[in-house]
Amino acid sequence: MLRPLLLALFLASAAHSAVVDVDLAISYIFHSSDCVEKLILAVNGQYPGPTLNFTVGDEVNVRVSNLLDTEAVNIHYHGIAQTGTPFADGSTSFSSCPIPPMSTTVQSFTVDEPGTFWYHAHIGMMRSSLYGGIKIADPSEP
Repeated sequence: MLRPLLLALFLASAAHSAVVDVDLAISYIFHSSDCVEKLILAVNGQYPGPTLNFTVGDEVNVRVSNLLDTEAVNIHYHGIAQTGTPFADGSTSFSSCPIPPMSTTVQSFTVDEPGTFWYHAHIGMMRSSLYGGIKIADPSEP
C-alpha cells in the first residue's frame, strides 16, 4: 500500500523537473540609457541581461561565455541556494574562479525554491552593471 503512494509522489515530483540549458554571453555594447552613448557590459547583447525562467526542480546548466578581451568575469545567482553545488555560486575567489577572457564555463545547479531572484557579475564594479532577473515558478501553483 505504501509502495504505490511513494511511487506516485516520486513520479509527480519528477514530472515537474527538466534539464534547462542557458547560454549567457558577456560582451560590450554601445548603449545610451541617459542619452549619451557609452560602452557598457551586456548579457546576450542586451542591458539588462535576459530574464531566466525556471520551475522548481529544474536542473540548470548555464554556459557563461566571457567574450571580453582583457577582463575576467563571473556570474553569481543571487538568492539561489547552491545546495551541493557551491562551486556554481559564482562568488569569485570564494567558491569559484573567475572566467578568463575569451573563455567559457558551465555552472550547473538545481533550483529548489520558487520566487524572483537575480544574477549579477561578482568582480569589482561589474557587480553594479552586469545583471538580469531570474523567475522560478512553483509547479504546484496555477
